[in-house]
Amino acid sequence: MTRYGYARVSTDEQNLGRQIDALTAHGVLPEHLHQETASGAAPNRPVLDRLMSGVLAEGDTLVVTDLDRLSRRTSRLILTLDELTTRGITVESLHERVDTSTADGMFSVTLLGALAQRERDRIRERTMAGLEAARNRGHRPG
Repeated sequence: MTRYGYARVSTDEQNLGRQIDALTAHGVLPEHLHQETASGAAPNRPVLDRLMSGVLAEGDTLVVTDLDRLSRRTSRLILTLDELTTRGITVESLHERVDTSTADGMFSVTLLGALAQRERDRIRERTMAGLEAARNRGHRPG
């Protein structure tokens, strides 16, 4: 049952200091602190990917300063949180005060998931309506 911290900035010009200070103040030991410079929208982030696939185990806690450190894309954030909680890994976000080990934390994750699902469904509806409109105009979309 280890507390791991994940700090991320998007560019080399940005500084991880604020995040590192907050994570260590929240009980993350320096040897369990993982840092990365990568865009939050990037599909691959080697440090986070390594944490997810080989470091974090059931009973561990992943601490971030803000949920957007995990991803800037809502759908990926929800998938990441869902994967971690399914594996028995708690996620704590200091800024949003989300802790997936609590009922309120899971409620917050559930709300985020519902919003993401609604958006995916709306995109699908708009896509289907656009395809139908194109067919009605005699186009054959691919």
